[in-house]
Amino acid sequence: MVIAIFSESFYPIINGVSISIRTFSKYLREEGCRLFFFAPRYPGYKDEDTAVFRFPSFCFPHHPEYPIPIPFSRRIFKIFSSLGVDIVHPQTPFLLGWTAKYLARKSGAVLVTTYHTLYEEYAHYGYPFPEFLTKAFLRKLSKEFCNLCDAVVVPSARVEKLLRRYGVYRPIEIIPTGVELDKWYREENPVFPRLALNIPSQAPILTYVGRLAEEKDVSLLLYIFKRVLNRIPGVYLLLVGAGPEEENLKRLAKELEIEHRCKFLGFVDRDKVRECLAATDIFVFPSKTETQGLVLAEALAMGVPVVAADSLGAREAIRQGVDGFILPSLPEVFSEKICELLRNNELMGKMREEALRGAERFSAKSSAKKLLALYKRLLEKKRVGSQ
Repeated sequence: MVIAIFSESFYPIINGVSISIRTFSKYLREEGCRLFFFAPRYPGYKDEDTAVFRFPSFCFPHHPEYPIPIPFSRRIFKIFSSLGVDIVHPQTPFLLGWTAKYLARKSGAVLVTTYHTLYEEYAHYGYPFPEFLTKAFLRKLSKEFCNLCDAVVVPSARVEKLLRRYGVYRPIEIIPTGVELDKWYREENPVFPRLALNIPSQAPILTYVGRLAEEKDVSLLLYIFKRVLNRIPGVYLLLVGAGPEEENLKRLAKELEIEHRCKFLGFVDRDKVRECLAATDIFVFPSKTETQGLVLAEALAMGVPVVAADSLGAREAIRQGVDGFILPSLPEVFSEKICELLRNNELMGKMREEALRGAERFSAKSSAKKLLALYKRLLEKKRVGSQ
């Protein structure tokens, strides 16, 4: 089976979409599939994988980390035509999604899309257009694109319900991105992060992993941490990730007089993320925009209890009161639960055990097999329909 993946988010960009693509691709290749990737050219980055093809791109000055593809290239179209593609799988309803749709229909390939993101929650990036108009446009675009596909993959049942409310009537398959459980070790490295960041060996650590962006509500987390620190003076907060709000958040931490206990790590590689989680007592996640929240699954797979804001992703990943807590986005509620958990060693131990016990729910291999089964069903349906 030959599969063509189209995505605006692809390595070296590290986010939920690019991680999902990389994780599924590993296991699909193990199953004998041939995969090819079509993405924007990233300035200064050279691909080692010869199955990656890059469209010309440009960058907006205020978001240089996300290149915008120019979705036309005779060279790439010619390469695509030579591959004998069976499945075209765009990960986006935007420019490369429509390019993928054009190439799929032209070649007769099956067209599947994954709806990863609550795009409405990113409407503030639509400036200078009013936010309500941007949201209406994103809903309409999502509905129209999904209804042009042979099937839609979503990470959770709640995203399926959202798309149905938009008016999507095409088949929808729930297949969350999995975690490579064999890679998520659980032994703490004494050098990183504690020694490297001068954190005492017994000090409790809270960790956030994700973009430092407005839609992630990280500023709320700083207000929460201020309350926790007032009650448990020895605690530290690791903020793992980069983004457009990083400098604003550093200024806010200074204003709140918590900068000495907030460690902004910026972007770190995946091994360092694992090492941070291995040292973490509680994973804290204020974002309400997650459709799956892959980082929540990764934290739980490390045996780390999660305290998260109510979101589609949190409800799918966390077993309330078993391996974490899903809470309203109120600093007093969040901080109270974090303090309760830090002070209750028995409850913390039980939640760690439950997180590890339930980790098989997030198996990447299992998710990839479900996706492959969907591909096979769609190809068989196409074969029968063409007879």
